[in-house]
Amino acid sequence: MKYLSLFSTFSLIFLTACSSTKSGNQAFDNALSEYKTNAIMLVQAINKQASFGTIRSLSDKLISSSTPIIKMVKEGQNDCNQFLDKVLKDQQKMKTISLKEIETLYHEGQALPDAPDKCYLAKELTVHPATVFILSKKSNTTQTRQQMSDEITEVLAHLDDLNDLI
Repeated sequence: MKYLSLFSTFSLIFLTACSSTKSGNQAFDNALSEYKTNAIMLVQAINKQASFGTIRSLSDKLISSSTPIIKMVKEGQNDCNQFLDKVLKDQQKMKTISLKEIETLYHEGQALPDAPDKCYLAKELTVHPATVFILSKKSNTTQTRQQMSDEITEVLAHLDDLNDLI
């Protein structure tokens, strides 16, 4: 577990060092920076064996910090409005369903209206931390913690791609 935690930490440092979050829109850059900070705090908590209650709280905070970003993407991408409205509407619901349901309904998008591919990136800002929230209700195992860390590390890897949508 110690080596897994070190690997995850180094991966996280690499991802954030390579990430720039400069869109030219100060409000967006600030929101993205806050999201990134919250995501890093969550991965660190997972890797440092924080309680699952703490992980749920940090996941919830990350979901909340996705809201202004999603709203700004909606402003810049009118063809994503219905899709992202549904994501925003279902943020709290996502935390209450099963792991299988979040995979099918939101990761795969069966509960979401059709939308261009570009709209899916913003959705991930909510779906991945909601998945961590759900995982934190399971057994506290190395595998569960690795899956949680992978969920957030994946979304961090794609944050800069959001700049193209603003």
